[in-house]
Amino acid sequence: MLNVYAKEVEITMAFRILKFQFENIRNFARLSIEMKNPLIFVGPNDQGKSSILKILNFVFNEIPDDAIECRSIISDDLYKQLNPQRDIGHQSRKIIFDIEIKDGRTRKKFGGHLNEKCARLIITLSPQKTLRLNIIKPKRGHSEDKAIELFKILKEHTCFLLIPAVRGTSLSIFSETIEKLTSQRIRRIFSIGRRGGKPKIYRETKKLFNNAISEILKKMNDEICEKTAQNMLLQYKKEIRFIHEEDILAFTDFVISQFNIATKEKIGKKAGYVDIKEIGNGIQSLILLTLIESLKAPSELDINEYFAIEEPEIFLHPQALRQVFRNLLATKSKCKNIIITTHSPILIDQAEFPDIALVKNNRVFQPAMGALERTEINTKLLNVVNSEILFGDFVILVEGESDKLVLENIISSLIKQTNIKDLYSITIISLGGNTSFAPIIKLMKEYGQYGSPFKWLIVTDKDSLRKNDKNERPILRTIKELGFTLRSDEQKRILTQIDKQCSDYSEALRIAKKVNQFLKQYRIFVLPADIEYAIINELSFNRVNALYRQIGAQYPSGRIRRKEKMESLRRYFGSKGINCEKNVCPKGKKPYLHSEITKDIKLSHLPEELRDLLNLVAKEVCLTADTLKISFALLRRRPK
Repeated sequence: MLNVYAKEVEITMAFRILKFQFENIRNFARLSIEMKNPLIFVGPNDQGKSSILKILNFVFNEIPDDAIECRSIISDDLYKQLNPQRDIGHQSRKIIFDIEIKDGRTRKKFGGHLNEKCARLIITLSPQKTLRLNIIKPKRGHSEDKAIELFKILKEHTCFLLIPAVRGTSLSIFSETIEKLTSQRIRRIFSIGRRGGKPKIYRETKKLFNNAISEILKKMNDEICEKTAQNMLLQYKKEIRFIHEEDILAFTDFVISQFNIATKEKIGKKAGYVDIKEIGNGIQSLILLTLIESLKAPSELDINEYFAIEEPEIFLHPQALRQVFRNLLATKSKCKNIIITTHSPILIDQAEFPDIALVKNNRVFQPAMGALERTEINTKLLNVVNSEILFGDFVILVEGESDKLVLENIISSLIKQTNIKDLYSITIISLGGNTSFAPIIKLMKEYGQYGSPFKWLIVTDKDSLRKNDKNERPILRTIKELGFTLRSDEQKRILTQIDKQCSDYSEALRIAKKVNQFLKQYRIFVLPADIEYAIINELSFNRVNALYRQIGAQYPSGRIRRKEKMESLRRYFGSKGINCEKNVCPKGKKPYLHSEITKDIKLSHLPEELRDLLNLVAKEVCLTADTLKISFALLRRRPK
């Protein structure tokens, strides 16, 4: 059970945790996290987000007091939770806190090892299940007295409350959490301030309680003690009385035990209070999170509060989730810190970019602190749609919604045929044009201080390399904005190929292969024409023709050949052709129609450029054996 009672301590100091680090703890080989408020951990499942909160909960709530001074060992369960699952040999297991200390005398006592305002507390877990505490370099076999003192102060001035993802009242964790929250608040209401003396509400409550106790004692003494005394032998006769020994903590516990939570519900024409266990899970979760919002440490107490909430989005609809998150942010302060783990694009959209830490492969990536303008741009970019990049292993960036839907259908067909689950980790993001690639890639690079957690690829149409209305070539501009430099001879060679008018598809495909061989170093893949041209080909003609007639479209009057029908279909559904000619307001250029064309598409109906693209993606995402399996599946087989 969490000890949330605000202890009375003589040392008055203001401090905050600047950073915490793990070395060989759980699945983390080496981890360093800078404290933010709020601090929001995002990332795929089973990557270590919840583990971070559990380790912090261990430090502040589960370390036995005698284990701090090496007088006992920690339990087997706690040791298993912290001990790495891999063999680390003789490497040490450490939890490290960098603490900013503002009080001058306290800083002089503990600080000075990192800089003039900070102290470093090192907690080392030994193979014998004991803990050693040090301020500087860990010493073998014993703890420093100063480190033990600092850790005790840290615990006395820290309230860490872990709110688990499962918040239903059917589980004991719900009632325990509610009890912790109410206990924390009531104990603080009754606590002694720096000026001494109990608050008025405590004195009045205690007076009523004592009056009631006095009445009970009087009746008990009259009815029991008097009769007992009369029946005793004369030589042993003693006056017997029930007495009440005043105990502040016991009285506080009694007050806490009298509280429960219910909701007012209207049943017919009458209104009454319903036990919280009888209402929906969403409201239960909402009540719990709202209680957290209302908690605030008294200003006279030097308490750093950390509310760690796992997946606040569970059971809440989007509007409620937005409101809960805004309320949580409104309550944060210097002494009240919010830590969240989430998979919700809505929370990511509401958060500021610097506060979002990506957890992937048991590593934590925090954004580099760039210019304010760049931070504001990244916050706007990381919206509900684009936040999906944080959860995939491989990101494909495309121009429009049609490209996204078509590639998703094709990859889905590939998964069905090969049963390779790694392909599910591909994320496709539509950016709404060929000039928006650089900003989103810059955002991903902000997480790459210690090695990028992202693999990405730009997939674009041929016209992205040709001049637009502003006399710019969008892809070349993207390359320059990302900090790359094209030599003039390289640029001239590639542009000569791109600007060339192609007589047929085979020539356009040959040029695209040469261009892609060059652009591979910049993670760019260019189609010979566009996605509409690629999905409407000889092998998919019957399917597209049937859809064309189904939506009520008609070919030009007169007898036309199949080749001319193919060109009509491509123009109708939005293709600009192999030479990027203008196609004014094509009636069939609609994402849902392009998706219908490629729904459950046969891999044998894919043109060569899309098969090349899938092979390229497979090499980035899959193991070697799976890559070969995909290559074999993509070998063209003409349908019978």
